[in-house]
Amino acid sequence: MANVRNIALGVAETFIRTVTRKGQQERFAVVWADVPDEVIVKVLEAGAKVILTNAWNGGGKDASDDDRLAAIDKKLDAWKRGEFNVVERGESFFTAWKEVYLSDCIAAGMTTKAAEANVKDKVTERLGKDAKATFDNFLTATALEYVEAGEADSKEEARAALESYYGGEAQKRAEAAAKMSAKVKAPKIDLAAFKKA
Repeated sequence: MANVRNIALGVAETFIRTVTRKGQQERFAVVWADVPDEVIVKVLEAGAKVILTNAWNGGGKDASDDDRLAAIDKKLDAWKRGEFNVVERGESFFTAWKEVYLSDCIAAGMTTKAAEANVKDKVTERLGKDAKATFDNFLTATALEYVEAGEADSKEEARAALESYYGGEAQKRAEAAAKMSAKVKAPKIDLAAFKKA
């Protein structure tokens, strides 16, 4: 148990994202010194299950059991070497954020195709040709661009601001769409007029 606490205290805190509370943006982070040992153990257990399940499912529905086991073994081997890569959120997590980006680009006069190409080009330019053109990687590449331009002090700060923007806009637009769909009712058709006499 002491080793778990030492590892957790070595991290000090885990930054999750920027949240908005009462109109103020603030960092949301877990301060491990405030978390009891039993909870840390459960967090590690739950997190390991999620990561290993993601590794198991990572090859898609057509992956063989051998492929799935190889993916888990690869992840465990990386852990044994001390490599703890954060599991990337599925791109579906970013779908609403990407829709905000695409809408903003279209409003600025770009085509959807040009906006999609911009995502790919920015990821390749900042993260290298082997990086996938996911929206997650696009946010990281954009954050790096802000740092290089002197508009942010760190990649983390820029990334948090971007996530705050896209998260807030996605929520606002979803709420607006829900209000609009609640107001618009499909016309009801009187089927009696179509009945055969």
